[in-house]
Amino acid sequence: MWEVHVLRQLRHEHVVRLSDVIEMADAVYVVMERLEGPDLHAHIHAQPGGVLAEAEAARYFAHVLGALCHAHARGFLHCDVKPANVRLQLGPGEGELTAVLVRVIHAAAASASVYNPV
Repeated sequence: MWEVHVLRQLRHEHVVRLSDVIEMADAVYVVMERLEGPDLHAHIHAQPGGVLAEAEAARYFAHVLGALCHAHARGFLHCDVKPANVRLQLGPGEGELTAVLVRVIHAAAASASVYNPV
């Protein structure tokens, strides 16, 4: 299973962690880190006027950028980066939310073109 292959190679504080893979005769169950917070899309729309404060937006952007740089350095692309594919959870700071990138990441194409699954 491709997602399992990718997640086994990505170890970053802002990429969802793979906990276990259970293979049965008729199915494969992928157990991932539990993220308690909302997705970034819902969080943005819950803010007054549907807008994040600049410092908060910059913090989440830095988290996602760090996760993407980590994936790209290992030859993987995330072809669907959007707020709904970023989950928030409490970080190590007091009451501070941290962004975690979720969803499927694809292998980088050998050429300059970007792989975009149909």
